[in-house]
Amino acid sequence: MDKFVIRAGRAAASKIIDSSPTSSTSTCSAVKDASALGNCDDATASDISVQKQNTAESGKRGRSYQEQWKEKYAIRGHVDENSNYRALLALVAEDNTDLASWLQRSKYKWISHDVTNELGSIMAHEVLKHLVKLVKDRDAPYFSVLIDETADVTNHEQVSICFRFVDDDFEINEVFFGFYKTESTTAETLKNILRDVLTRFDIDIKFCRGIATDGAANMTGALSGLQAKIREIEPRVIQVHCLAHSLNLVVQEAMKVQSTVRDYLATAKDLITFVCASPKRQAMFESLQMSDDDTLDNVTQTHRLRPFCPTRWCCRISSLKTIIQNYEELVLFLTEIEGTDRSDVGAKVNGFLKHLQSFEFIFMSCFLIKILDPVEMLNAALQSSSLHLQMAMNNVDNTKELIQSYRTDEHFDEIWNSSLGMAEKYQAGEPEQPRMRQVPKRYDSGAQPTRFLSPKDYYRQIYYQVVDTVINSIDDRFTQASTSHLKHVESFLLRKNKEDEDQDYVTTFYKDDFDSNRLILHRDMLLDILKSKSVSPKHFGDLVEYIKANENIRELIPETHIVLKPTNIASKSSSIEDVSQQVDMLDQVSKKNYNPQFLP
Repeated sequence: MDKFVIRAGRAAASKIIDSSPTSSTSTCSAVKDASALGNCDDATASDISVQKQNTAESGKRGRSYQEQWKEKYAIRGHVDENSNYRALLALVAEDNTDLASWLQRSKYKWISHDVTNELGSIMAHEVLKHLVKLVKDRDAPYFSVLIDETADVTNHEQVSICFRFVDDDFEINEVFFGFYKTESTTAETLKNILRDVLTRFDIDIKFCRGIATDGAANMTGALSGLQAKIREIEPRVIQVHCLAHSLNLVVQEAMKVQSTVRDYLATAKDLITFVCASPKRQAMFESLQMSDDDTLDNVTQTHRLRPFCPTRWCCRISSLKTIIQNYEELVLFLTEIEGTDRSDVGAKVNGFLKHLQSFEFIFMSCFLIKILDPVEMLNAALQSSSLHLQMAMNNVDNTKELIQSYRTDEHFDEIWNSSLGMAEKYQAGEPEQPRMRQVPKRYDSGAQPTRFLSPKDYYRQIYYQVVDTVINSIDDRFTQASTSHLKHVESFLLRKNKEDEDQDYVTTFYKDDFDSNRLILHRDMLLDILKSKSVSPKHFGDLVEYIKANENIRELIPETHIVLKPTNIASKSSSIEDVSQQVDMLDQVSKKNYNPQFLP
C-alpha cells in the first residue's frame, strides 16, 4: 500500500469517526441553538424532538458497538464482505446518512482489512503513548521493570514486559507494554530486548530503581545474569525475585521432601484427571453429586473437582479440598465403575479405590490442607498490584509464625483424631506402617532402618518433616538483598539508629536522586509533625499511609516524598498470567498482536 493510500485511508477513517452517531455534535448543537431561540414554530419543535429521539437511539447503538468491540469479536471474517466490522458499520449507518452514503460508494471506501488493521495499530499506539506518559510525567519519574519469559500456544518463546511505578498520590500502578518474541533467553538477549523497549519509548534507564524477575539463573545470576548486566548500567537498580514465585518454590520443595507426600499428590492428580477427562464419567459423577434440591449448574459451580495446576503448586490446595468435599461421591463413583467395567479401566479404578479408602490418603488430605491453607492465603495476598515489599515481608513473616505454631504435638493430635474420625465415618482402613523390606546383603551397609513403635509415630515423623521443610524454605527463599536495602531505608526514615550508618547508606546509594542535607531536614520535620500529633510510625508503610492521607504535607517534605517512591516500586514480578487483564486493554483496541517495530 503506497503512502497516498495510507493517507487517504486515515482521512477516510477520520471522516467516519467524526460523523459517527456516538458524538452527534451537530445534532446536539442544533438542539441547543433551537432551544435558545425560544420562538421556533411547531414544525421546528417537532424536528428537534425527532432529532433528540434519533440522538438517543444513536447513542444506544454506539454503546452497543462499543460493547461488541470490548467482547473482542474478530474484526475480519473469512472475507471482508462478511466481517463483523462491516456489519457494525452497517448498523451505525442506519442512523448516520453520511456514513450510509460513504458505504454506498463503488470504490475507495477504505474499509478493507489492511486499512482496518492500520487503524487498530494507530489506536494501539495511542494507548501505548498514554501509558508512556503515565510512566514518565510524574514529579519523581522512577519505575521498576517486571520481566518474565514463557512459551506461547505456538511454542514460541516470548518475553512480557511491564512497568511498575508510584504516582503522585502514592498509588502503585502496573502497566503492561507488550510481548516480545525471542529465539534466545540468555541474559544478554534479554538485556538487549529491555534496552530496545526503553529506547523506543524514550524512557531513561537512569530512573530505573528495580527489576523483578523469577529465580532462573539467566535472570538472577550475580555475575552474568540479567540483573547484573542492568546494574552495570544503573547501579541503583535492586533485583527482586518474584515473591509469588518464591512461595511456589517453597511448596514445591515441601511436597517433594517425603516420598509418601509425593505419591499421595500423584494419586490425587491422576484421580481428578480420570474423572474429568471423560465427559461420560464426569456426567456420571455429577449425577451422584446432585441431591433432590440441587441443580446441575449449582453442583458444577460449588462442588466441581478442580484439576491440578501444572505449574502453580500453591493453587493445588484447592484441588485437594474438592477431593475431601466429594469424598463420599468419589467412593460411590469408583465402586460403581469397578463393579461394571471389566476392561483395563476397571483395574485402574480398583487401584484408585484402594488408595482412596486407605487411612494414609485421608490423613495426607487433612494434613496438607491444614498446612497449605495459610500458604494459599499468602499466595493470594502476594498477587496484589498495590503491595509494597515491606507489607509483603510482613505477610510472609506472619504466615511463617502461624505454620511454626503448628509444630506441636497438640496440632498433630488434632489432625490425627480428625483423620481417625473421617476414616471411621467412611469405613476406611486402619492406620498402619509400611512393611519393612529386607535389604539384599550386597547392598547392606550395616545401618539399621528407622523403626517406629506405632503407626502414629510414623505419621508424626512425616508431619514434622513437611512442616520443618516449609519453615526452612520460607527462610531461604525470602532472604533477599532487597530486604536488607529496605531495612536500611526504613531505619533511616524512622530514625531507629542514632548512628549515621543508615544515613550514610541511603545517601550513598541514591546519590543525586535528592539533596542529602534537605532529605535529613525533611525527615526530621516529618517525624516531628507525627510526634506532635501523637502518631508513632512503626514501619515504612505507616509513613506512606500518613502521607497519602495528608496531601498538604507533601509540599513541606518533598525530599522525603521522593525517597519513598523508589523504595516502594519494586516488590514483585508479573508472570504471563498476571498481565492478562492489562493485555485486554491493548487487545480491545488493536485486535491483533502488538509488534514493537510499528512504534511511532
